[in-house]
Amino acid sequence: MFAKLLRERWIFGSAIALAALYVVLISMKPSGEGFGRGWNLIAFWIYGSPVALALGGIGFWRLRKTNGKLKILSLVLAWLGVAFPVLAMLLMRAKS
Repeated sequence: MFAKLLRERWIFGSAIALAALYVVLISMKPSGEGFGRGWNLIAFWIYGSPVALALGGIGFWRLRKTNGKLKILSLVLAWLGVAFPVLAMLLMRAKS
């Protein structure tokens, strides 16, 4: 399984990048002085959402070309990428 995952570098790289986006989102705290608190979360949402959607698109693209456990991983990657903007917005509202 791991050797196949390394051969399928699109899924592997996208999964790592999407995991990094979620880790940063969860660990980020609202900050800011001049305009108010939480602008760093909004900026992260503005810049992180298109990246997550693109990674989800890669997941959907590779979904047609893989099979077995990689197909499941690709499906999870696709849906987590598509769900990122909504989950990020909910988490931002909960943090602020």
